[in-house]
Amino acid sequence: MKARALSLISILCCIGFSTVALSACVNLGKPKMQTPQERATMQVLELHLKLEGNTYGSDDERRSYKAVEEALDRALRDAGAGEFGRHEFGGGYCRIFLYGPSVDKMSNIVEPILRQQTLRPKCYMIKRYSQGFGPDAKIVRIELTK
Repeated sequence: MKARALSLISILCCIGFSTVALSACVNLGKPKMQTPQERATMQVLELHLKLEGNTYGSDDERRSYKAVEEALDRALRDAGAGEFGRHEFGGGYCRIFLYGPSVDKMSNIVEPILRQQTLRPKCYMIKRYSQGFGPDAKIVRIELTK
C-alpha cells in the first residue's frame, strides 16, 4: 500500500511539473508585459532579415540569426527597453518581432547591433507605433541594406 501511495505521489508530482513545463513552453515567445495598460501601449519592431534563396535559409543561417535575436533580446532587456517576442522563417526572410514601450528606443539599440552583422541585401526593419494594422496605424520602414 505504501508503495502505491508513493507511486501515486510520484505520478502527481510529474503531472504537476509537466503542467508547469507546458505552461512555460506556451508562454515562450510572448511579451512578458502583463498589465492591460502595458499591453495597450506596447509597440513592435519587426526585423526582416533576408535568407539564402526564397525559402527557409540554411541551417547555419538560422543558427546565426538565432544568436542575433538572443543578443538583441539581451541588449533590450539590459536597457529596460523591450524584449524578444517571436521569430518566423519563410518566404526568404527571418522575421524577428521585438516588443516594448518605445519602438524608437528599441530601434536605437537594435540598429547598431544589426549593422555590425553581415546581412544580405534587402534587409529592413519596420517600426510599428501600435499593435494595430488599421489605416491609422503609424508605420516606418528603415532599410538596413540595399
